[in-house]
Amino acid sequence: TANLIGENNNPEVLIKVDPYPTDHRGVLVSMVMVGANSWNGLKACGHQQVSIGNPSLTTEKQTYSPGTPIKAKWNHAGGYRYDWVALYPEGADGRSDYYKTDQQSAYLLWDYTFAKPSGSLLLDKTSHCKLWPLKPGRYTIHLMVDDGFESIAETTITIQ
Repeated sequence: TANLIGENNNPEVLIKVDPYPTDHRGVLVSMVMVGANSWNGLKACGHQQVSIGNPSLTTEKQTYSPGTPIKAKWNHAGGYRYDWVALYPEGADGRSDYYKTDQQSAYLLWDYTFAKPSGSLLLDKTSHCKLWPLKPGRYTIHLMVDDGFESIAETTITIQ
């Protein structure tokens, strides 16, 4: 059997989640595999929680100069395909970005973690960005879950 997972106001959705964290619907499939031994070597794809522990997000420094790349390091993320790191002006609420386009959203820089439960990336002019170099001010960097706007860890930096 297969069930569509999504937002409350969608009549086609059988498993309703409020608030639903993305504009992509999910599918929950139940199946029985006969002769599973013949499937040796086949690896499941899709969403699997692969990390145990409290998610964390840090940067190498707390203060950066304009134009200096920001190295963000995360640990214990879910390891989902589209987990991502996003930089917002301090005080901006990422949850308000649900169903907005890239141009309408409040984030200024972002990049995917590429399903790594732990790792690092540089937020700089090569990131998906709307503003580079960053202007002086305070910013919050979030570790977000699977192309949605659920922040599971954050850290704050200053550009001066």
